[in-house]
Amino acid sequence: MKWVEVIQLRAFDSPCYELALREARELPMARSSDLPESISLWTNPDLPTDLSLLLHWDSDQESREKTWIGLQMSQVFSQFGWVIHSLWKNENLLTKQGAKHGA
Repeated sequence: MKWVEVIQLRAFDSPCYELALREARELPMARSSDLPESISLWTNPDLPTDLSLLLHWDSDQESREKTWIGLQMSQVFSQFGWVIHSLWKNENLLTKQGAKHGA
């Protein structure tokens, strides 16, 4: 099952945002044997102190627990602003070609 762990940050100010970006780029990936399929970092062009870190997972069973990487990044980000940490599952919407996406 494909699912995404989302860590959203609204930084207190621009310096905090820059520090959070630096931390996100230095993820503790080398220390884990349980790694996500990919990680993406999204920034908001309309809200210059907002960012989202998406950890993309693919596992045999549905996850209802936040991972240690996600919890660690939430803790780090909490120094710089307000944090929302959540889990999302793929509901397999259709693609342009009509095939189910994420199946």
